[in-house]
Amino acid sequence: MIKVQFYDRVDDQKLKFAVIITKTNGHWVFCKHKERNTLEVPGGHREPGEDILTTAKRELYEETGAVDFTIEPVCVYSVTASSNFDGRETFGMLFYADVKAFEKELHSEIERIVIQKDLPTAWTYPEIQPHLIQEAMRRRNTALFPTMLETARLVLRPWKEEDAEECYRYAQDPRVGPAAGWPVHTSVENSRQIIRDVLSAPETYAIVLKETGLPIGSIGLHHNDLAEKDDEAELGYWLGVPYWGRGIVPEAAREMLRHAFEDLGLLRVWCGYYEGNEKSKRVQEKLGFRYQWTTENVNVPLMHETRTGHVSLLTREQWNAQDYVFSKEGYVMASTPVRYGKPNMTNLPSELGVAIFTQILNTPKPDREKRRAESKAMERKMLEARLKEDAQRNSSK
Repeated sequence: MIKVQFYDRVDDQKLKFAVIITKTNGHWVFCKHKERNTLEVPGGHREPGEDILTTAKRELYEETGAVDFTIEPVCVYSVTASSNFDGRETFGMLFYADVKAFEKELHSEIERIVIQKDLPTAWTYPEIQPHLIQEAMRRRNTALFPTMLETARLVLRPWKEEDAEECYRYAQDPRVGPAAGWPVHTSVENSRQIIRDVLSAPETYAIVLKETGLPIGSIGLHHNDLAEKDDEAELGYWLGVPYWGRGIVPEAAREMLRHAFEDLGLLRVWCGYYEGNEKSKRVQEKLGFRYQWTTENVNVPLMHETRTGHVSLLTREQWNAQDYVFSKEGYVMASTPVRYGKPNMTNLPSELGVAIFTQILNTPKPDREKRRAESKAMERKMLEARLKEDAQRNSSK
């Protein structure tokens, strides 16, 4: 049994190891030892006379060949295992590094480095290092966390108090909050207070339309009774009524799920909706969430009532297995035959709709990165066609 724990600080003399979570150009950097077929995070023992930062820099250079990088401490970790050090708790410092350049040759027992977008499935230390990455990703005071996420049409950024007026513009509508279990906002000042008390929580983002630069909704990842463990979260979202039906929530949610699984290292994301909220149900289906259970008489404290709630789940394995294309309703799962083979093109220009439909049916499934690039190009083409049609319609009036 191996136990991994985390601390803000311990006596420096206790720090015997340095482990460096490493990225380059947004991709993970792992090491493959000459005598192993598994991958590991760079790191190693502290040498006599070294301070722990020097240890981290030396190990990063020796194991990856990094010569141009930034590095900073994240936290202290400890490992307790009956098979090591007589079962005593041993301590190390966890670092994060962003590498700009590598040497061509390695000068250690490491055979090669592996640069990849996803986390490994074959770890050298499966009971330790995945936990180190997960904890580092949870700590918002490191360079690991983007303060802004971006899609083709949207920017997802933290809420600001000056967003209160736009927040109130949409949250005062009774079609928005009550369906999700919270009451309408009563004033701009009420919205400002909610931004301070609720929407300022970690991993909560304003959905901002690039076209206007203004927030039109909210999306976030939360820990609660449904998602109690550190490696899971619940996805929540709402959107202003004027923007319903444009595929905005699926587009924002897909980026949040990518962030959850690839940046934060989460293993599970939960999502729920109350009976009658068909829009939320459809969003979850488009994103690949799988139904888990239904509970009656769920307490909804902010609305002072009980409802029937439905819960669905998406795991990292399921997310990695999915493939997406962009339809008029946003990103949909290409691996779902009905949605993929028979997209609804009725609101698209006829020639473009036929072209996209033919492309979807006749294109063999490419690798994930190629598919995503094609989807974004298709999305841009569709949006340009919409704008052209709107301009022609307006000029004919």
